[in-house]
Amino acid sequence: MPITEGVAWDGRLEDFRGASSGLYALAAAATARTCAGCGMPVRAGESLSLVVDVAEGAGPGSIRYVTFDPSVCHRGCCNPAVRVQPMTTAPDHLKAVGALVTLKDRDRAQAKSVPALIFTLVPTLVFYEPAGEPISALVTLLLSRGFQLTPSPDYAEIVRQARTVRERAVCTITDGALVTLEVDGRLLYRQQLDVADSRDAAWLAAANGTREVLVITGDSLGMGTQDMDLAPAAALGTLVTGLVPVRHGHLAGPY
Repeated sequence: MPITEGVAWDGRLEDFRGASSGLYALAAAATARTCAGCGMPVRAGESLSLVVDVAEGAGPGSIRYVTFDPSVCHRGCCNPAVRVQPMTTAPDHLKAVGALVTLKDRDRAQAKSVPALIFTLVPTLVFYEPAGEPISALVTLLLSRGFQLTPSPDYAEIVRQARTVRERAVCTITDGALVTLEVDGRLLYRQQLDVADSRDAAWLAAANGTREVLVITGDSLGMGTQDMDLAPAAALGTLVTGLVPVRHGHLAGPY
């Protein structure tokens, strides 16, 4: 039973994550808020166990698709495990989890509001080419469309370094305040805003003012109720950012 900085994990995880298994275990633990066994909070320094549900499926040619759905327990609540089953649905049927937040660009004489969309897809989807390491499907898609890998989880640094994505990525805001993100024609995220809510109204005003939305995404983001932890994704090398143009109007598809 390997243990990485207090997080115990099943050695069979190396069959899927290879040399990055320890980092993956740490990232999963860092994003956990409560124990999957007893429901009590997970705190730094506690002895933990990682349980990973793995689903495998075949793609075109020799490509293999795998989804990872981790849960974290106190060591006394459960033992580490890897549970493998066949993939029963298409690998692109994933759930987007995230939030729309307003950041500040304080490098300017007057702090500028920056509308941001922070999200991840669960479970995590990776693919393997023959004899290859796991490759994030989300990160691969975004990098091929002009997004950039971002090594720092610091929001101020992300705002400073963000670059505009000009290849087939758009954030649509409808008249009814429905916000969607599409990349290469694929709907990756949607959220209905309430114009009567002050935070939603501030985000919409910022998006209308800048005409761009800062997208921050990647595998293993910590999506909490009060804050979002970007450090696990940065440590895994999956933190991706880009400024996406805003479009107003109706959605083209039956979303």
